[in-house]
Amino acid sequence: MKKAFFTLILIVICAFCLISCELIDEQPSAPQPDDNFFVDDDSYDNNDVSSGDESQSVPFAGGTGRINDPYRIATAEQFNYIESYLSKNTYFKLTDSIDLRAWNTPFMFTGHLDGNGQRITYYQTISAPEGKVVYGGLFSSVEQATVSNLIIEAYVSVATSSTAAIGCLAGISRDSQILQVNTKGAINYDLGDHNVNIGGVVGEIHSGSIEQCCNEANIQCHARHAKTGGIAGFAGVDGLPINIFDSYNKGEIAAYTPHLDGGRASGGIVGQICGHAAINCTISNCYNIGVVKIVQEGWLICLGWYGCGDVIGDIFEKDDRNIIVQNCYWPINKNELCGNNGKFHQNGGIGNMNGIYPGWSSSIWAFSSISSPALKWMQ
Repeated sequence: MKKAFFTLILIVICAFCLISCELIDEQPSAPQPDDNFFVDDDSYDNNDVSSGDESQSVPFAGGTGRINDPYRIATAEQFNYIESYLSKNTYFKLTDSIDLRAWNTPFMFTGHLDGNGQRITYYQTISAPEGKVVYGGLFSSVEQATVSNLIIEAYVSVATSSTAAIGCLAGISRDSQILQVNTKGAINYDLGDHNVNIGGVVGEIHSGSIEQCCNEANIQCHARHAKTGGIAGFAGVDGLPINIFDSYNKGEIAAYTPHLDGGRASGGIVGQICGHAAINCTISNCYNIGVVKIVQEGWLICLGWYGCGDVIGDIFEKDDRNIIVQNCYWPINKNELCGNNGKFHQNGGIGNMNGIYPGWSSSIWAFSSISSPALKWMQ
């Protein structure tokens, strides 16, 4: 009897265990952590575009975009991706020369670009509807940026009746430092009926600096209001300091007169400077050996103003109180320092280009008794 009782108890216990196991198996499993969801705290940085191995996750040849590890750019495709990674604290560096071929969609650049002595070549054709403002160049503008140690070979052709700012580097430079940039090629603007500012380096400089730059590009502008310059077509606007130091022009700078009225200005360094009292502009240790001219087309007689000078073409409103030109030179028997403002001569008279340049630094310039000075970074 006792044996039968214990046997029954054992059967009941076994049955209960089997039922419990089945219930446990039917419960949903707890969610498992996704291996890709968590980010290691040590590898995360708000300024990074990705975590882990950035060199494998960004569309460049390497780098993280930091000052000591810039994004490295070796191809035209990689250069195109710059626009998606812009910030004033991001650094880029060319590791090879690049041919962008047809470069018709320039973008605004902010950040830091080290050309590393490499060359960027591009062709640009601009045809915009009338009334649309055109910004042409490698970049439409450079804003809070540094661009350095770069050679640009640009061939820009514009056929539109619109306001425009065009330069081999950028249409506009604002609050930026442009250092050691050599521009080559040609810019041709045709059929313009509005304000057009074209420079070998930048179309307009609103604030900031351009230093140790050389322009060898030829500029031709056919427009009613044309300002053309070897370094910048126009300087001013923001009322902030502008410095153009240790730079020169070798290109032909020409403004043409396809209209009876309007105004034209051509300068070896700057086409026109806005002469408002708020402007603070200094041009120092610069020279021009390129041809600077204003050309009357056909039978037309220019009834508007015009100015042609080896350093500055014109000073708008003739207010030069805060404009300083010092130690600037050009060959004898050429134009004058400032074409449309005869009273403007501030320590900038013509030079005999004989290898003697007081105030010029031998750490920047290489001097010769038989040729004009050369920038050492270009040698």
